[in-house]
Amino acid sequence: MKGGQSTLLRSLLALIAAVVLLAGSANALCGVPQPRLVCAEYFQKQAVVTARLVSIRHFAPKDRDDYYLFTMETEQVLRGRIPQRFRVIEENNSGRTGIDWNRGDSYLLFTSYAAAERTWSLESCGNSGRLSESEHVLQEIRELRNPGRGGTIQGLVRFDPNATVLIRGIHRDLKVTAQTNQDGEFKANVPSGSYTAWPTHKGMQFEVDLMSYENPRKIKMENGRCAQMQFNALERKK
Repeated sequence: MKGGQSTLLRSLLALIAAVVLLAGSANALCGVPQPRLVCAEYFQKQAVVTARLVSIRHFAPKDRDDYYLFTMETEQVLRGRIPQRFRVIEENNSGRTGIDWNRGDSYLLFTSYAAAERTWSLESCGNSGRLSESEHVLQEIRELRNPGRGGTIQGLVRFDPNATVLIRGIHRDLKVTAQTNQDGEFKANVPSGSYTAWPTHKGMQFEVDLMSYENPRKIKMENGRCAQMQFNALERKK
């Protein structure tokens, strides 16, 4: 198969996979790998809190998707800063979180401020959810408060189970390699600092997958943190 045809086929396969994922969830289109790592989302979001749902309002403007605003009352701040009372926005489309919202219930929320909306937003495929169902996530958060040294860079190389991922320090002379397993997954522990990561394999070239959680060219690691990313392998053009 010629290089251009192979690239097109892989792109079509990626699109089909995305459609299948969407069909499997009426609420959200999620990337791969799943689930979202708690240690990655915890450090990426501006605030992680437990909060009680006070009210729900639905809006249906003519110039955009309809959306919901959830007014929350902060109960406990686990990371970052957030007002005592804040609003979470959720559009009624494929980006919905799938959370079962009920007034009076408490929720664990991984959230960042959406300045354009003057509200807070959630990741559609993250670890936010009803507090009563989040004990395993809370346990991981407790472990992050007493982290070991360094962090973990991990992810997936699609269409190539034999790639080697080269991880380089940006401000230090450090080079680490990670071999993908039969499922294309890789993992490497590194000291805190800034890194880049990129797969290599003879005869192949690579691109960052559209649904990659993080930018592999700008990885900032803290103690206890994880970085999660995804690549696609393409046959090199002859």
